Parts: sequence; C-alpha cells; structure tokens
Amino acid sequence: MGLKDRMIKNEVKVDLSGNLFYILGQEKAGKSTLYADFVKSYYGDVNKGFYIPFEKGYSYLKDLNRNDSVVTEWTDFIDIVDELVDESEELGIKTICIDTYDKFVNVATKEVLRLSKLKDGKKVDSLDGAFGGFARGKKKLAEIVDEQIQRLKNVGILVVVIGHTKYKKLKLKSTNEEYSVLGSNMTEDIHKIIANYADLIVMLTIEP
Repeated sequence: MGLKDRMIKNEVKVDLSGNLFYILGQEKAGKSTLYADFVKSYYGDVNKGFYIPFEKGYSYLKDLNRNDSVVTEWTDFIDIVDELVDESEELGIKTICIDTYDKFVNVATKEVLRLSKLKDGKKVDSLDGAFGGFARGKKKLAEIVDEQIQRLKNVGILVVVIGHTKYKKLKLKSTNEEYSVLGSNMTEDIHKIIANYADLIVMLTIEP
C-alpha cells in the first residue's frame, strides 16, 4: 500500500472536550469574566462550568458556579478532581477553570516540599532543594500537575488555566539593544508545564 492509499482528508470538529486552554493577561484584564462569558455563550448553561479559585477574585462574576472556598491545599484540589472524574456524567460539568496559575503552582509546590520531606526525611524550603536538588523538585511539580490535568482531560473536561502576564526586558545579541516582550509572569520552565501542552493560548492586553 502506497502513500496515496494511506492519505485521508483531515476534518476539524468543533469539539472542545478534553482540551487545555491557557488564558494570560494583566491584572483586571477580564480573564475570569472571559471564562464566565465563554461558559454561557458556548454551552448555554452556567451549570456546565465550574470555577476553582486559588485566590479570591470572583466577587463580581455573575452566574458562575464555583468552589465554595479558595483552594489552599493540594489534597483539597485532588478531592475536587476525584469528584469531577468519578461523577462526571452525573454532574454534567464540561469545563473547569483554575484561577490563577501562579497561586495554583504555590499550592502544588507546598505538596512537592511535603513529599520531599516524606521521602528524604529533610525539610526543604524551595523546589531547588527538593528531592536532592538537580531540578528534581521542578520535575516532581510538573508530574503532579500533569497527573491531575490529564485525569480531567481523560473524562472529556475542558480545562482552562488563567495566568498573569509580565513585561520582560531582552537584548538583541547583534546590537545589544533592549526591547520588551509581554509573557508569563512565571519562570519559563514553570510556564511551560502548561504552555507546552495547551491546545490554545490566549493573551489579553489592556489598550491605553
């Protein structure tokens, strides 16, 4: 069988189930509002979305189903994921929103430090020192984050992660000239935990 026999025409389906969206923006750019409006316009039912706050920024979001409190412990997040996965059909939730990524990472980091102490019997204060160093802490962070995200995606839930932006100064190697770029406020390796696997990345800016 030749290449011509194996060739098929790809068809794009408008199905967002099991995808990962990454929304970045400045403070008060309307990131959470965008998610709330998306749930209403795309699904036509606010009950199809579930907002998981890792910081309190939902006071003015109308008609948005959310967790009853800010998530501060990784075990609490896993409990939420467990219910979403085990009762996905009964709950009827099609999309969840993690807001915001930096606070989410802080909660996940606490869990990595706890796991590192359990393994090595030593208290560590940063990812760099976790699991004996040599970037093992960041690798573990990526592992536990990806594990829960994949569980949600595997049952067809659209995962939306909201993050903050920051202007960073860079230099052209040829002229040493400085210029600014707008990107994630996280370090590149932490940013890529989500960015590398995102099906869509949206960056919001505020026009002066």
